[in-house]
Amino acid sequence: MRFLTGSTNGHGSDPRKSEHHIHKSKIIFGAVVLGLALVGGVWLGSQYQQRKQTEAANAAYRETLDTSTFKDSTNTLQDITTEVSPDTGNVYYRVNDVEAPGRPHFFANDHIRYDGVEYQRNTAVKTYLILGADTRGDLDDLEPGDPYAEDATDAIFLIAHNTAKDTVHVLQIPRDTMTLINTVDTKGRIDGQITDHISRAWAYGNGADFSGQLSMQAVSWLFAGLPIDGYLAGSMDLITSLNDFVGGVPVTVQDDFMTRADPGFVKGQTVSLQGDLAEKYVRYRDITEDFTAMTRMNRQRQYAIAFSDVLLAKQKKDNKTISNMFQLIQDHIQTNMDKGQYLKVALDMANSGPLEDQDFETIPGESRQGEEINPDTNQNQMYDQFYPDYKALDQLILADFYRTIS
Repeated sequence: MRFLTGSTNGHGSDPRKSEHHIHKSKIIFGAVVLGLALVGGVWLGSQYQQRKQTEAANAAYRETLDTSTFKDSTNTLQDITTEVSPDTGNVYYRVNDVEAPGRPHFFANDHIRYDGVEYQRNTAVKTYLILGADTRGDLDDLEPGDPYAEDATDAIFLIAHNTAKDTVHVLQIPRDTMTLINTVDTKGRIDGQITDHISRAWAYGNGADFSGQLSMQAVSWLFAGLPIDGYLAGSMDLITSLNDFVGGVPVTVQDDFMTRADPGFVKGQTVSLQGDLAEKYVRYRDITEDFTAMTRMNRQRQYAIAFSDVLLAKQKKDNKTISNMFQLIQDHIQTNMDKGQYLKVALDMANSGPLEDQDFETIPGESRQGEEINPDTNQNQMYDQFYPDYKALDQLILADFYRTIS
């Protein structure tokens, strides 16, 4: 009996390394990108970089999904049964009555039976990954294979867009989620897999489409092989420029410790975020406390909602607002979707209306402290880690992406 554990290895990843340099601009702003994606999409204004690496990453992504899942090409029913350990809470799986090592990729299949209930994939629900890259400037200047690169993804959102109902459900994935990711050598070749922080997947790539594909693969593995229709990544340069583009964004401060980021961030006060205040508000975390990356996710969510409200209001007054915004951000995004596809996604999502808090949900799981090697000292120390509750996550996936068959 093999239980699926979230155990980590001693690979030495240090995704909190940049958090110890709070005075440096080292936090990503995926919430802005998310808000943009949900209210109008992105104008693809630049060509992909390093085409050979991109094609190789795409090929590796497809091959891994095809060969490491229980997907049946005939689309026959795949029977999934689960058992939860009463001692540890860990989950183990059987697929077609065969014990499955680790987390099998059964959600790559359209037709499954899960613990006795039959499901069919809801083809009306499209899946998009939104990433905030901890990068300034162009998203193509990383050296592949460096797990210690400070360029990671600190904001990760998987969007379930129901095109039939015009609804959007945004699943927030903690940056410290421990899951299977690809490792890459310095020549840009995938050379294995390890359990590590999901934010590291981006850092193993080249900062462009290769990083996007690696991140997309990691999220798909986390979601048991769920196919992802496309991704969009944005750099942190978007923070101030987009905030100023809409004329500032009002937020009500929710945490009493935020005065450490700026004296004006008083709990309960509504503040108009102008200039660098937006970056301060979204990026701050107290590194002396554990698990503050989770509370920071709440501020990312809050800002995404407020930003989308302001942008939609401006669009109603001037229907060129969003197209002008596209021109502003075109040099700071990366996506594997072509212009026609993404513009259609943008239009469909715009019809879903403004974002609300109920549209967001953090994937279920537990934050823990785990021992890892500090790459600066080469000594073990404790770091924040997030272990998904796979049983609960499976139920969330079934609710969002599948329908029961009566």
